[in-house]
Amino acid sequence: MARWNSGEDHGGVTVEELKTLLDDWRGKPSPLPKDQNLSSDTRDGIQDEASAPLSRRRAELIFKKNRDGLNDGEQAELEQLQELSRAQMRRDFPPDSLIDEKLNRLEARLRGDEA
Repeated sequence: MARWNSGEDHGGVTVEELKTLLDDWRGKPSPLPKDQNLSSDTRDGIQDEASAPLSRRRAELIFKKNRDGLNDGEQAELEQLQELSRAQMRRDFPPDSLIDEKLNRLEARLRGDEA
């Protein structure tokens, strides 16, 4: 441990993360870290307090799905949480409008990127 703690050359990886990785490699299920923010609803590091429990539950279900599989009720819950997450993403990151696409093509043409 003295060598591990001697500097920052480990890229900020914690001992707990390494233990989890080793357990993963050995095939042991490891619980989700309670202090890790696994949300896709995070914007600039700030998460809406109302969506935090939903994001955590979604992450737990995804983790369980990939490890042990889900029962029918859990699968239905995950699908609902996935749709909520996608809706949030669409609100936070709307697709380009037709005007944006035309402007991008015009800019590309003016730069000479497009024939």
